[in-house]
Amino acid sequence: MINYTLINETVFAIIEALFILIIYQNIFKSKMLTIHNSMKSSLFIVFYATFFYWSLNYVPIGFHRLLVFVFSTITLVLLTNINIKQSLLVILLFSTIVMISEGIIMTLFIFVSDSDVSTIINNPAIKFQYYFLSKSFEYLIIVFLEKTILNNFSITLNYTNNPFLIFISLGIILMSLIAYSINYVITIKTNLIVYVILLILLFFFLIGFGYLVYDEQRKLWTIKEKLKLQDEYIKNIESIVNIIRREKHDFANHINTIYALCTLDIDKAVAINRIKTYIGKLSYDLKSSYHFYNTGNEYIDALLAIKSHNCYENNIHLDVDFESSLKNLDFDSNNLVSIVSNILDNAIEALINYDSNEIKKVVSLSTYIENNHFYLSIANNGPIIPNDKINKIFSNGYSTKTSNSDDHGLGLYITKQLINKNKGYISVSSTDYETEFLIDFNLNNTGREFTTAESYSKNMV
Repeated sequence: MINYTLINETVFAIIEALFILIIYQNIFKSKMLTIHNSMKSSLFIVFYATFFYWSLNYVPIGFHRLLVFVFSTITLVLLTNINIKQSLLVILLFSTIVMISEGIIMTLFIFVSDSDVSTIINNPAIKFQYYFLSKSFEYLIIVFLEKTILNNFSITLNYTNNPFLIFISLGIILMSLIAYSINYVITIKTNLIVYVILLILLFFFLIGFGYLVYDEQRKLWTIKEKLKLQDEYIKNIESIVNIIRREKHDFANHINTIYALCTLDIDKAVAINRIKTYIGKLSYDLKSSYHFYNTGNEYIDALLAIKSHNCYENNIHLDVDFESSLKNLDFDSNNLVSIVSNILDNAIEALINYDSNEIKKVVSLSTYIENNHFYLSIANNGPIIPNDKINKIFSNGYSTKTSNSDDHGLGLYITKQLINKNKGYISVSSTDYETEFLIDFNLNNTGREFTTAESYSKNMV
């Protein structure tokens, strides 16, 4: 015997969910739900059918269809990230089609079969025929719209800015609705076991939506971080281009100076000696002004090119020795740039503010691998950091700088947080001769193992 009640309350709900997806695809010319993400499509269909069945049996008559449309609107927002207005447009179009088709079929059914509305609603077999004709008519309307109006109609997707707020709203509404329906369920003395099972399913779906929202936001955050890193890289490249442009302008002046030395009415040997001296000084300055490095990370390469020029302008020697390539380190590039940039800036600033004419100011950056640990060392020969301050320099808001700035005391704190996040460890040692920040990463955490010799040979290829 055919269970018409189950078919009416589940199969036709699944068909409705499919119709909503078809309308969504045709309005936005997007296959985000129907093809490229079968999991989201399936989640929407099953949730729609489950909520349809639950609200039909455990919500007072008259509220069922309204609640289904509200929840399907919110669900579309969560699954597609389109804003609430565009999601509502899809549901309103579908609800209009449903009302038109069901109204027309209801009228024809009453006229042809002499059945009243109560008989159609309460007789499962007749209701099955009614739903079958209604859904068939809905399908014809959708196909007609698809071939005519929707074929030339397209709206650009506008994405929601706060999917977490939509998700929280869905949870609050669902819990409020459940609290409201409990009295109704007790009054009509329905099957509480089925009611509880459906509630559990709905909450599982809610958890699923939460996971999807989290996953989408995580991907979006990753993309933003990559764009931020690219922007920083572009800025560094632009700075390098500006340096080269200035050098080009200065080079023209140097050529004119050399030409003038060639045309001086002096002894040839004296002129050649002056030219050699001038070119030698020029060559040294060009080599010292900026360098290009091959660290194994193009973003760090660009960063060091800029830092080397900054050091040159402040009469600081930047010594870079990458015995082990950064390719050996499985590390987020954006975090790595922030770490190296923050510590280097502190080292350079310490030497700039260090009033000493007795020493050659040096900032050194080196890497090496030892006992399957990757070490990154950044050191300077500036002033000593007292022991009582070493224990505080990574604290939030602590700064040894005297100038007032909102961001002072944040650089090293953020640096340590990023290192801890990537399962690393940073230590500081400071003597009268050198202050060193040593960062230690266990290569076992990355699933890669290298010896220092192997790493060095890789860099030399």
